[in-house]
Amino acid sequence: MSALDMEAEILNRLDQIQQDLEEIKEKLNLMAPQTQKMDRHVDFVNDIYDSVKQPFHFICHKATHLMGRSYQLQEPETPQISN
Repeated sequence: MSALDMEAEILNRLDQIQQDLEEIKEKLNLMAPQTQKMDRHVDFVNDIYDSVKQPFHFICHKATHLMGRSYQLQEPETPQISN
């Protein structure tokens, strides 16, 4: 393979890499709004949980007390997500 052929091959590969990179960027731009929607949804669910967990635990405590059992508030473990 001559030096010109090798240079042409390298340039072709570089062009392909640039095209692939542009496709990745386009897909990433399409995904960004969806991840923002999911973030808002997760925040909404967490806010709802925070607002109802104390009344819910109070009701559970009273109901189990009436049934003769003991009830202890246990916070669920929050899974750790790493990127």
